[in-house]
Amino acid sequence: MIPFKKSSFEMAENYIYNNARDIDICLFELIFKNKCSHDFLKVLKNYQNEDGGFGHGIEPDFWLKESSPIATTFAFQYLDYLNENSDDVQEIKKNGLNYFIYSMDKENLRWISVPKTINNFPHAPWWHYNEDDDNEDDWGNPSAEITGYLNNSFEIIDYKILNQLNDKAIKNLIYKTEIEMHELSCYIRMYENFQDELKALLYPKLKVLIKNTLKYTEEGWKTYSAVPSMFIFNKNSDFADDFSSVINDYLNYLIKSQNNNGSWTPIWQWGWDETNWNISKKIWSGLLTVKNLFYLKDFGRI
Repeated sequence: MIPFKKSSFEMAENYIYNNARDIDICLFELIFKNKCSHDFLKVLKNYQNEDGGFGHGIEPDFWLKESSPIATTFAFQYLDYLNENSDDVQEIKKNGLNYFIYSMDKENLRWISVPKTINNFPHAPWWHYNEDDDNEDDWGNPSAEITGYLNNSFEIIDYKILNQLNDKAIKNLIYKTEIEMHELSCYIRMYENFQDELKALLYPKLKVLIKNTLKYTEEGWKTYSAVPSMFIFNKNSDFADDFSSVINDYLNYLIKSQNNNGSWTPIWQWGWDETNWNISKKIWSGLLTVKNLFYLKDFGRI
């Protein structure tokens, strides 16, 4: 086991305070400085629109101001770091859940990741809206994740629609023999919001899909690929014990791959619009540094 040195943490902390967005600084302080959630939630609300959804570039790979399902799931992932259910948290979630219900394609029981108007804002090529790409092949991203969140909102969604969503999600997952890594991550987030009975049904299938999708070596992790933190979000994950060995190896890799300035930087790139990509890359570097520090802390390396 490779230790994470105090000096390495201090370099990362310095990088965050000098380069990260306010929301990611607040997240760092929430995790490591025992700060109350007030400042974090106040900054998070700046990304929430009147319709309850999130936008304004909260997901750094697209800077769409208006709400989108993907940006709203990204905001809910921020909320997962909170261990509280205060009135402010409930308000943010309730408004976000209402946006999910409003933006759902009820005929096809799905969500379109981003609207056409994304093409008017700086964005990564994989978020470029193209009607020809609008199909059911990757239904789970983001529809499975959103279905999970709605399972915690029985009071604001029609129970019949929720059952239909759950049935579709479960059937789609059970029949998969292979899966794209981002979609698998969405199904796991769905699983984490399900009741125990549904969890017991899906656990064996998800375990197999994780095993078959995950990359296990440092060579694999040096390219944009399925790393353990994409599927096992924290130490309390039901899958943490199953993949403890590869998690340990990945923690070692994180420590070795930290940059000299204390950061971790994205492996991917846009491949166009270099000026705005460089801005996005800096934002991602701040966020990834906070998230990697959390992972190291949660699994006992800090």
